[in-house]
Amino acid sequence: AAAAAAAGSPKEAQTIMADASSPGLRDASPRRPLQRRSSLTLRAAADTVYQVQRALFSEMALILTAVTTIATVVYFWLALAEMRNNQEAMLFNTLHTEYARPEMLDSFFELEGYRAGFDDNAAYTAAFLEERSKRTKQGQQLDHSRRLIQAWFHKLVFFEKFDLLHTKYLAVFPGRSRTQHFLNLVEPLAHGIARKRGTPVTDTFSRLRELYNLSPADGLGEDSLPYTEGSHMEL
Repeated sequence: AAAAAAAGSPKEAQTIMADASSPGLRDASPRRPLQRRSSLTLRAAADTVYQVQRALFSEMALILTAVTTIATVVYFWLALAEMRNNQEAMLFNTLHTEYARPEMLDSFFELEGYRAGFDDNAAYTAAFLEERSKRTKQGQQLDHSRRLIQAWFHKLVFFEKFDLLHTKYLAVFPGRSRTQHFLNLVEPLAHGIARKRGTPVTDTFSRLRELYNLSPADGLGEDSLPYTEGSHMEL
């Protein structure tokens, strides 16, 4: 500044010297690096905050997606369970209606009246087989009643076996007492027919005894063929 002042006019020299001695000019040069560093620091902090926010948003999106997926699975599971319950209820109502038909009640009445005339299962079965083999009117009626009742219980076991009807319904209806009554009336006759024909006895009886914890009747199945899956069964 002094050289510039010496080379120029006195007025210009005074101006240059005044500017050179000004505090603003003396401080300008040292402050610029500090301002740059501050600017870079603020920018880095802003980038860090942005990255943190972005990571948080990504994690929240994953959490929301997982929660939505779980909620959807639970909803469909509950919907399927409700649909299954409705189907079982409809099936149970159908079976109950079939059991209460007049034909079913008449069949029970027919076998109950016939069974009352004998002291034991052996005499009851032998008389039934004789009437059936002679094709008498009474024999035909008795066999028709036996088939109708046995077919209904066979259907019941079929639905339970293939998990179409839960055992909680079977505990209510037909229940233990009705099932025992069915076994007392029909099982001796089914075993007698199986022995005469040399065919296996349906597993309906054994499955019902398992479901209701009923003990086998005395004298049944002593010389009957065992049941095998897919074999012909006499109804």
